[in-house]
Amino acid sequence: MTSNHVELIVPDKQLFRLGFPRIVIPKLRGRLFFFDEANVSWCPQTGRVYRVSGEQYKVDTPGRNKRKYILGSLEYPTGNGLYEIYDRKTNVQVRSHWQNLLDEYPDDFLFVVRDNASSHVTPDLDEFLIENHRRVAQVIGPCARPPRGGLHGQESEHTDGNQQDRNH
Repeated sequence: MTSNHVELIVPDKQLFRLGFPRIVIPKLRGRLFFFDEANVSWCPQTGRVYRVSGEQYKVDTPGRNKRKYILGSLEYPTGNGLYEIYDRKTNVQVRSHWQNLLDEYPDDFLFVVRDNASSHVTPDLDEFLIENHRRVAQVIGPCARPPRGGLHGQESEHTDGNQQDRNH
């Protein structure tokens, strides 16, 4: 590996804030979970659709929108896990979900793969992670969004739903 390869690695600020990375060798049975959340809506966005030119596209909905959030941790390779529905998706719900996951597997060490969404890496979760460092380790997964300024300090080009990605 050359120094050019190392430049592609984006440090995770939360792990540095907590004094990691250090090698964790659990004395408990290890389990690997992939954690993320999703929005659930009665009136979902349709995105791009095909329609007859000049005719309006309609989606049947129950009327007034109700939005909920699913937080889930999927265990590899079993596919088992914990899924919870919340009215919000802040660090409070993330902490609650992670605590419930620990309670679900009280005799095991949990490796939780997560992305860099703000509700996953906020300093408000640091105390929880420090208190539970003998039971859970955060694993940095794919980024929810590239860091500001891109990987090398340049501005990133993003798609906004109306434009094609200019890099591909």
